[in-house]
Amino acid sequence: MDKTVKVNQETAVRRAWGDDGTTWEFLSTDRMSVFFETVGVGTFETFHVHPQTDQFFFVISGELEITLDQSKLTLGPTEGLLIKAGSKHLVGNTGLEAVRFLVVSSGIPSEDRTEFG
Repeated sequence: MDKTVKVNQETAVRRAWGDDGTTWEFLSTDRMSVFFETVGVGTFETFHVHPQTDQFFFVISGELEITLDQSKLTLGPTEGLLIKAGSKHLVGNTGLEAVRFLVVSSGIPSEDRTEFG
């Protein structure tokens, strides 16, 4: 970026995924990405891995279930988790309300993603 740019949900690139998931791309550079996401109850992404990209998930509201390799973890508001590059994972929502969270990545995760059936 050549200058300071204010971003919000209206100005960010928006992408829908799964049955009820939405991502807003707040920042995307070669070195860092910041996404704001909402995931409706019962929505999950597919298992995948980012071979070169670390990701930090930080929950704003609701509960985010993360399956990391063979372990399941639940994050609530103001809780976060670092997923190191090369870790097979998926996120989803088994809670009672939509979950809202930030994902900060070391790079562009969509360009470094391998999915597993």
